Amino acid sequence: MLSPFSSTANGNLVGEEQQKKDPQKIEKFLLDYASKKISGTNSNNISNNSAEDEKHLTAESYDFYVFLNDLFWETDQNLKNSPDYRSIMEYAYEKVTEKTRNALPIDDKMAKKNLENDAAKKDNVQPFNSYYNRQQVVNYARNWVSPGNQKRNLVEYPTFDLDCTNFASQAWVAGGNVQRKPSNIPNNYYSTSDYWYSIVKQTSPITGLPTLFGWSTSWSVVDDFQDYWRKRGQSVISASHSNLNTIISNAEIGDIVQFKSYNSPRPTHSMVVTKKENGTLYLTYHSGPNNNDVLDNDIKNIEAKETWYLVKF
Repeated sequence: MLSPFSSTANGNLVGEEQQKKDPQKIEKFLLDYASKKISGTNSNNISNNSAEDEKHLTAESYDFYVFLNDLFWETDQNLKNSPDYRSIMEYAYEKVTEKTRNALPIDDKMAKKNLENDAAKKDNVQPFNSYYNRQQVVNYARNWVSPGNQKRNLVEYPTFDLDCTNFASQAWVAGGNVQRKPSNIPNNYYSTSDYWYSIVKQTSPITGLPTLFGWSTSWSVVDDFQDYWRKRGQSVISASHSNLNTIISNAEIGDIVQFKSYNSPRPTHSMVVTKKENGTLYLTYHSGPNNNDVLDNDIKNIEAKETWYLVKF
């Protein structure tokens, strides 16, 4: 079986508590595994390292973060069978959460194109109301996905490599949710679950495109988003995968569904409910498998998760 940890003299793995204290071994193992997988040299066997053109990832490379994000979808059977899967998933959670919590917006190559399309897209999302309009959430979510690709966001919002909660927050604003901002907004991210906001702080005098944003981590990080809305008194319903119907029966379009993967300490993904019919929910989101957008995916088609969360408004 796959393991990032060396065997002891009698062939047994080191203890679980010791494993958890050595993330460097997990990182080295996953970098090697991901490099081979992306290069197509380990589809069935991690020990196959004969390819001369194997891609070598670094711990901060985009492809490595996409690989880690994909682990939350739990489709890698090789790793799921590892005796150290819990330690692997804990590492993935910590690494991805650190990335999303401290992320700066990417250099959005689509920004100018999105700027040209903004007016047309806004035609389908009416001016914000003082009440929550669930259909406007759905309209926004569907406008800003490109299934199998990465469409990303209106230019007045930042875009991140891992973008699911940033996207969910935008959809909630489109439905009429009011941002809560501190009196002094710092540049870039503010690590907090006491406020929820994203603003443009500076634009280019030449292109008119944003060059500096300010946002709270509750806007862009999965668990901070949930923590903020819990503090605000919103209903957050949780259920195991065997009780998924609890989530389905209580959800309405415009709500946010999150999940916690097996062996992950906290929620790892956010999705917008864009349709409810035939006894199931259909979810739309950014940063699905391979970091691509997904439109109206049946929740029952998603690999079993340890815990599902429904954040209602």
